[in-house]
Amino acid sequence: MNILKSYYIKNIIHYIIILFIILIPCYPIYYLKYLIFVPILLNIIWLTFNGCPLTDKEDVDFINMNVKYIFPNITIRQTDYLTSLILIIMISIIAFRFLNYDNKCKIK
Repeated sequence: MNILKSYYIKNIIHYIIILFIILIPCYPIYYLKYLIFVPILLNIIWLTFNGCPLTDKEDVDFINMNVKYIFPNITIRQTDYLTSLILIIMISIIAFRFLNYDNKCKIK
C-alpha cells in the first residue's frame, strides 16, 4: 500500500512539473528572463542522473508511458526525440517573444 501511494505521489509531482514546464512560454515576459534556463537545466539534470531523478530505474519511462496513450507504437528513443523537440520549440518561442518585445516596457 505504501509503495502504491509513493507511486501516485511521484506521478502527481511529475504532472505538476510537466505542466509548469510546458506553460513556460505563456508566462509574462518579466518571468521569462529567469525561466528560459529551466529547459536547459532540465536536460542537464537528465544527463547527470541518467534520466529523471524522480523515476525509479526499474520503472517504465514516465513520459514514454504517457505518450503511448497518444502514439501506441512509439519507442523510448522516439519519446526522447519528441521531448527534445518540445524543449527546443519552447526555447524558440521564448526567444521569439524576447525579440518581439516592445522596448517601451523595460524588463526590470
